[in-house]
Amino acid sequence: MKKYLTYLLLATFLCIMTACGSSNVQNNEAKAIEYNQAELQNFVQERIQIVSQCTSEEVNELISELRLADEEETEGLISFYENFNNSRDDLGDYVNVLNWDFNASAEEVVVNVKVAYTLRNCDMTLGFERKGNIAYITYSTVTPEFSKEEIMRKAGLNTVIGIGTVFVMLAFMSFLISLLKYSYILVKIHNAIANSAKAILGKGKKENKTEVANAGVDKAIAQIEANEEELADDLELVAVIAAAIAAATGSSTDDFVVRSIRKSTKWKRA
Repeated sequence: MKKYLTYLLLATFLCIMTACGSSNVQNNEAKAIEYNQAELQNFVQERIQIVSQCTSEEVNELISELRLADEEETEGLISFYENFNNSRDDLGDYVNVLNWDFNASAEEVVVNVKVAYTLRNCDMTLGFERKGNIAYITYSTVTPEFSKEEIMRKAGLNTVIGIGTVFVMLAFMSFLISLLKYSYILVKIHNAIANSAKAILGKGKKENKTEVANAGVDKAIAQIEANEEELADDLELVAVIAAAIAAATGSSTDDFVVRSIRKSTKWKRA
């Protein structure tokens, strides 16, 4: 009895979960964003044909014009044009659209489209969001389909480039290390240049000191000569005064000594 009751409860639980799951699916489907698939398909196909038939320079001009508009709604379209330009060389010329896939959710509509080009097919993904009555691109991807052979060739090339770069760097580092044994020569050259600079600066300072000393000596000699001239003039004046005194007193110049001479501003009239 208990076993049957357990099976009954389990079956009831599964029914409830199934009902809840179906209810959630219906609610999610009800919340999906509404869109016109034909209009959206035409819009995407027109943009693909525009970028495929234009040159890179023309697409860059379109991007510049969209940037001048400075609107949030144009950022996704600019991104799509830039992504296509980056993959242009791997695609070749436009052939046609192979298939479409539309996925709608409550927030966005995702369009997956496979496009055939002369070199290889390309998978493109564009996400759309609605703003009012306008749907605009929010993100995009452009992915060329490379064959396994091309992928392996590119991977091998990247490996060879990486290994070659490592070997080149190791060889360069080995060369630098081998130059370290000659570092003492650089030290000697540096010391020689430093000593030469010091010698030149020391010579210049010595010459300046010599010039200053010579100037001082010349100045001292000039002062001595000037003092000697003044002394000679004073001796002549003393001799004249002594002779005048001797003549006035009737004595000899040996009887007195003139010790000093002072000028007087006071004159007495006789």
